[in-house]
Amino acid sequence: MGLVVFLTSPPRGTAVALQPQPSLQAAIIPVTVATRTVAPTYEPTIININAASAQELQKLPNIGPTTAQAIVNYRERIGQFEALDQLLNVSGIGSKTFEGLLGLISLENE
Repeated sequence: MGLVVFLTSPPRGTAVALQPQPSLQAAIIPVTVATRTVAPTYEPTIININAASAQELQKLPNIGPTTAQAIVNYRERIGQFEALDQLLNVSGIGSKTFEGLLGLISLENE
């Protein structure tokens, strides 16, 4: 829903009386971890972090191209992840990002 405002001007030489207008109510939504990313409108796909490509990993919230490539590089160096919390060892993934991934990642195909 949007707001459309049409402004018109009175004919030249006409006095303009300013009338107080009722104030508009605005919804104030605090910015939190929950509002930083757009919630998916579809059933989220669980991504296997041991098999996903960098492009597939970018479908996860707060995972961009650099972090996705860091996950792939880490996996190539150490082998397959044995526990989900090993993602915390990947550069660019902190505890808040990791918490946001829980429920969206797995170690095997489900």
